[in-house]
Formats: sequence, structure tokens, C-alpha cells
Amino acid sequence: MQINFFFYSDSLIDIGFVSRTALNNFVSSGDIGAEDEKRFYEGARSFFIEAFEYAVSHMPVNDELLVNAEMVYFEEREKLEPSMVQYFLQRYSTKVKVLKSTSDCLEKSIKPLIPRARKIV
Repeated sequence: MQINFFFYSDSLIDIGFVSRTALNNFVSSGDIGAEDEKRFYEGARSFFIEAFEYAVSHMPVNDELLVNAEMVYFEEREKLEPSMVQYFLQRYSTKVKVLKSTSDCLEKSIKPLIPRARKIV
């Protein structure tokens, strides 16, 4: 993947406040020249490009879990497909059984309390 970041000016490269202040102080005091400053920014730009390309190349964009996880976001509910729910039910079938048995147990323990609660209210 080739991304062209070379159209950004050096002032837009985020090298951090302390680094930018130190670099500006070195330049203004004459400790380093314009050529050294340019080389520094070329190195910073090169580092960020390499880091970005590495991160993008190692992202799990086609991971089945992430593709189906879209159903988790309420805002995306219109895009929900039955296959997404099916995927999670199949993948986490042991967890679903535990949740089912827990909810059954909870329901059994709450049912006897409901008539008493109605009498109190």
C-alpha cells in the first residue's frame, strides 16, 4: 500500500511539543542548520509512513469475528443480518448454554417472589 504523505508540510508532522520546541531552539540558536532540520523531518515522516503501513498491513480487516461484530452497535441495527447472530450463536455455543441455564435458574428463583411482590404493592 503506497500512501503519499509528502504533500504535508513539516509543520504538520506531529513530533510532539517538547521535540518541536527543542528543534526550534536548536535552529534559532544556530546549533543546527536548515539542512539538518529538513533531514530530521524527512526521518520523522519516513518513520510515520513505515509505522502506518506496518499497522495497516497487520490489521485483521477480514477477520470473521470483526465482520460479524457489527451487530453489537445499536446504531447499525438496520444492517443486522441473521447470519451475524447465527455466527455468534455458533461460535459461542458453550457460553449461550451457560447463559440459558443461568437465566432459567434465575427465572425459577424469581417466579415464586412475584405473587408476594404484587401483594406488597
